[in-house]
Amino acid sequence: MQNQEIAITAIGTGARDLLEQDQAAWVMGATSRGLFLHLAADWVIFITPETFHGPLTLNFPVGARDLPTLEHGTPARVQAGGIYFPDRGIMISTAYALAWEAPPPPKKWLSASERTERLKQITRLALSQGRASSISALLPALLDLEFRSNYEGNTLFVHLERLERSWQEGGVAALAESIQAFLGLGSGLTPSGDDLVNGLLLALARWGQVVAPGLEFDALVAEVLPRAYRSTTTLSANLIECALRGQANERLLLALDGIMSGEPDPTVCASALTGWGNTSGLDALVGMALAVKILLA
Repeated sequence: MQNQEIAITAIGTGARDLLEQDQAAWVMGATSRGLFLHLAADWVIFITPETFHGPLTLNFPVGARDLPTLEHGTPARVQAGGIYFPDRGIMISTAYALAWEAPPPPKKWLSASERTERLKQITRLALSQGRASSISALLPALLDLEFRSNYEGNTLFVHLERLERSWQEGGVAALAESIQAFLGLGSGLTPSGDDLVNGLLLALARWGQVVAPGLEFDALVAEVLPRAYRSTTTLSANLIECALRGQANERLLLALDGIMSGEPDPTVCASALTGWGNTSGLDALVGMALAVKILLA
């Protein structure tokens, strides 16, 4: 069968390293934004024409040959230079893809009060533009933009408040236990609770020296990572592992750095968050808010 070749132009370093191993793979799912491929190594990569990069993302150019429709379970094979779909005659070539990884964070950052104000600005804009989940709808109360008493008895808000207090009351063990309550919470490939955890851990990994100088981060990694792989989807656990390494989709990095450093503009940060998944960006913002303003204050 004649191969249809699609050339990848950029590849996250996490995906690149995984694709150096010959292994089986299969289609896990597809959306209008791209294709999720489950590797035998128990990692999920994302193949997309979107321009945004990520640690597990393979980008091909807009206007290039479209990625064909591939049904759930369609088998693939990872070999040197690409991904092959033998039953469909399709080859996704990575031979000339440029590697991408998260750049280092800015060297300057805002004061605590300035970060709080920037966080509130981005939150207002993002909630006005995007679709809130049951978790991200609690952001205004969490940031004292609404009365907390309005959510008295709300189970999710109780979990958030427990997470908010956990570090001060019990250190790493209590923090990991409170994070556990959100792992796997929700539906879809990346449940809302996992997106919150993703945002929280990314902020601690990337900006911990500023927001959490006393946190024993390696101990937190050892506590949280096994819990993630036991408690939620493979894709979510993979993204949490990337976040613990300071790696994430560049839209999350942009928004987080915007909160911390003041650049880019809040409107750009809000747009980046609302553009990441249906509600994933806003849910990740809840985790960022916990790390940046509340959890370790």
